[in-house]
Amino acid sequence: MKKFFAALLAGLAILPLTSCGPFEYDIEDVSNENSSVFYEIFVGSFYDSDGDGMGDLAGVTEKLDYLVDLGVGGIWLMPIHPSPTYHKYDVTDYFGIDPKYGTIADFEALLAAAEARHIDVLMDLVINHTSDRHPWFTQAVNLYRNGNCQAEDSVCHYYNFSDKSKTGYSKTYDFYYEARFWSGMPDLNLDNPYMREVIVEICDFWLSKGVDGFRLDAVTSYYTGRDQDNIAFLTWLNEAIKDIKSDAYIVGEGPWGTLPSTVAPYYASQIDSFFNFPVSVTGNKIYLGIRQQMGLTFATMMSNYIADIKGRNPGALDAPFLSNHDQGRVAGLMFPDQRDYFRKLMGSVYLLMTGRPFIYYGEEIDMRGSGIDENKRLPMIWSETDKTGQTNLPIGANYDMDLQVQLGADDQRANPDSLLNHYRKVISVRTKYNAFIEKATIAPIGSSESIYGLRYTSEAGTIDIYTNITPDPVTEKLTGSYELLEEIPTGHEYARLKVKNDVSTLTIPPFGTVIMAASA
Repeated sequence: MKKFFAALLAGLAILPLTSCGPFEYDIEDVSNENSSVFYEIFVGSFYDSDGDGMGDLAGVTEKLDYLVDLGVGGIWLMPIHPSPTYHKYDVTDYFGIDPKYGTIADFEALLAAAEARHIDVLMDLVINHTSDRHPWFTQAVNLYRNGNCQAEDSVCHYYNFSDKSKTGYSKTYDFYYEARFWSGMPDLNLDNPYMREVIVEICDFWLSKGVDGFRLDAVTSYYTGRDQDNIAFLTWLNEAIKDIKSDAYIVGEGPWGTLPSTVAPYYASQIDSFFNFPVSVTGNKIYLGIRQQMGLTFATMMSNYIADIKGRNPGALDAPFLSNHDQGRVAGLMFPDQRDYFRKLMGSVYLLMTGRPFIYYGEEIDMRGSGIDENKRLPMIWSETDKTGQTNLPIGANYDMDLQVQLGADDQRANPDSLLNHYRKVISVRTKYNAFIEKATIAPIGSSESIYGLRYTSEAGTIDIYTNITPDPVTEKLTGSYELLEEIPTGHEYARLKVKNDVSTLTIPPFGTVIMAASA
């Protein structure tokens, strides 16, 4: 371990212990090969490759180099299967690609191009429900209506029907069926062994094509209100997927609670990750921790949470994020005072968290959108002037695009002080130290609430990351001799480190982040 750490330090530009001034960042040449940062894409709003106003898979392929430049190591594609809706969470064919997005060949081309760029691809696996237009359901309705559901392998048993009214059931016909979300999304009967066989077939089909894993939709709705049954099903699903591809990465949606204690129990399923809704805009733990200057309190909460989930699943990987397609974009939370600093600070905090952070497309350029779901899934802005590839608004969206960020990704890439380039800088630093961060256990450090500080310990060694969440410089006295490995400023002030008599005095500028290590 010591040899590994010493070798890493030898390859890094370390600031002399008594000097101050900016690090020289050369992030043009930083590889994304070891990146553990993922990027969520709503394909229909990302990039239009053929000029029909609809984002498509070929458009995602065309923009993979943008993602490499951002430092992304994986993408999560929201549903791409045939569906009657714009959002496609009501699937009509689990083995197909929606024609609006392209073809199987287009998807295979995307997988090949992503693999060549060291980008993993996750598909959205929606198995809580189907569309009411899925052939399974239309067949099942006819069979149930005619009393022909006797066969054990009948598609009747893929769904839950009843002649009596029940909570969560819809009466579109002269009988009832379970549909917790709405009548157009009938719930699948996940207890049925034949249904489970089909789920395995679906997973095998896409994993065999080169998909690297799945995002699981609505895991708390598999058995609504029955956490233990959900966990038992997830345990089965995890084993089934890993039997097909042992290194497949699986991340689950939910639970949507505001407290870490609501999410942690689901890790008993051994699923790799669950989205950390408490730190997102749902629970606002990052926002409040920064806004109320409770750095030590927030660091302690995160340390306890990581210890909890690793106690339930030693391989657990947290999945922090700021907002996603179901939430008002995080840009809407930003307060007007020192806005530029705070939005960069939030990026610094969550992109350096242990596990695998997820960026929602457009977050890196401060895109906005809230209210109805369509307004949370607006067209990606690529340029203020060149509208090539920009999609139409999703059907039903009523957002005033004049309120949207106008400086797109291409414009911000040219501005060294942009939010996009701050994200690039943070991700490049994370990737450099990913061996120390991704699978680490963490412990709070720092002497005051002004600092969000954590010690990361992994097989690679130990590093300390301090972030000053206040608008004033903060000084920490550290016992022992330390080296300043890296810093991420949000302005034009830089950290200072002095070492004397085995005491290191570290001054962190406003909203700045530093990575430290004990001297060898």
